[in-house]
Amino acid sequence: MDTDGPRPIRLPLLGRNAAVERLVRERTWMLEQRVVELERERQDLGRILRGLSEGVVAVDRAGIVVHANPAAIGLLGLDGASCLGSHMFVAIPHPAACELIEDVMRGEGRVTRELVIERPEGDSVLVVAVRSLRKAGRDDGEAEGAIAVVRDVTELRRLERSRQDFFGNVSHELKTPVTAIRGSIETIIDDPEMLPEVRARFLDGARRHAVRLGSLVTDLISLARLEGDPGALQLAPVEVEGVTCEVFAEVAEDAARREVRLELEMRVDDGRELVVEADEEALRQALGNLVHNAIAHSDPGSRVLVELWRDGAFLLIAVTDEGTGIPAEALERVFERFYRVDAARSRARGGTGIGLSIVKHVAQAHGGSVTVASTPGAGSTFTLRLPGSAGVAGGNS
Repeated sequence: MDTDGPRPIRLPLLGRNAAVERLVRERTWMLEQRVVELERERQDLGRILRGLSEGVVAVDRAGIVVHANPAAIGLLGLDGASCLGSHMFVAIPHPAACELIEDVMRGEGRVTRELVIERPEGDSVLVVAVRSLRKAGRDDGEAEGAIAVVRDVTELRRLERSRQDFFGNVSHELKTPVTAIRGSIETIIDDPEMLPEVRARFLDGARRHAVRLGSLVTDLISLARLEGDPGALQLAPVEVEGVTCEVFAEVAEDAARREVRLELEMRVDDGRELVVEADEEALRQALGNLVHNAIAHSDPGSRVLVELWRDGAFLLIAVTDEGTGIPAEALERVFERFYRVDAARSRARGGTGIGLSIVKHVAQAHGGSVTVASTPGAGSTFTLRLPGSAGVAGGNS
């Protein structure tokens, strides 16, 4: 039976299936590309977090650790194999850090605190910054979790204390001679009728303190130069025997006054002169400080021995005294600025407390080192180790 009007065009069933399949393939490809992109972003983020020197720990709303990078594992002492998936109070062995994360998740938003972590090798100071994780665009409501960033500031705090101690020590060391000089001069001015021998005694005291003040300022300038720009040293071949003889001449009067005998011993086994690539003035000052220190801590009738020899590519200078020695607990600190084993004795003998620190900086600036060995009551040996120069063949007379 005929009907009026156009008849609708119907696609074959096979055509409709092909269109759906094409659409499915397109959506599948787009999803696969998105998955690849997300995986790449995840890997990039993982590499960044693994490369950070700061520790990063993330927990969910239940306090379960969901991420901890290698730095966090090391800084907080986490068990890398079991921390993920554990509650933070189980995974993180520092309750103060966990309580800080809890406080942030309860609503404090963002908190930064400094924590002292006790360790067998020495306490560490960590700065822990915690921020809550919330849904994008929302600052209210329940936290989805928290992320903590941990930074080790132990060395920074040590340097800050060292700087404070340095300025405190400098102030004290400068104030003592200045006060003594001022007191002597004012005493002389206030007593015009002072006897000549008394005036001479006060003037001699002022002179001695002025000399000490000058030595302290000179040492401070040298230390500042070495710390500020070690590369400014003028390196050239230096014959160590000649420098040693010059140092002996400079300290001869002090050694004679203290009745200390100076001796030099050289070991030349390879037919080469004892030459180093060094800044001659810096080397002279370092060696002078070692010899002066040895004399200052020697008893009358004892000797100070300076030995020179080669050890492979290095030249060694050892200064040995027969004095009071250094206690074992003080050996690691003798090269610190203003550290004195016997403060009263050192000041009485004219020490500034900076000499050995200058020796250490001179050694380091030349790519060498300085060490000390000592037996209380039997003396000490300071050994300066410097890279040797090729020297000159043909022996050494």
